[in-house]
Amino acid sequence: MLPFAYATDLVQRVWPWHIPAEYGACYVCATDARPQDVTRSAGPPPRPIGETIVDTVRWLHRTGRLTAAQAGRAGAPVEPAAPASGSVEAAAPPREEARP
Repeated sequence: MLPFAYATDLVQRVWPWHIPAEYGACYVCATDARPQDVTRSAGPPPRPIGETIVDTVRWLHRTGRLTAAQAGRAGAPVEPAAPASGSVEAAAPPREEARP
């Protein structure tokens, strides 16, 4: 696949129309290395893609880059969730700020 993509890049320089195969894209797809087991990774687990997209659309709407019609339901403000009864936030008393 990579030799074909490389040849396509060479031909694309003289061919007047776009050829929908590029060496860079084929190389990225061929060398894409994904972890086999997410639980073994050193970092935090990945976020669900749907949650990430909704957060992005909400931010774009909040900063004025998207209209309410463009953002749709994702642009609606979210009510903060109440902490779970067993969570640390619910169990810990609020800290008081030290005043000078």
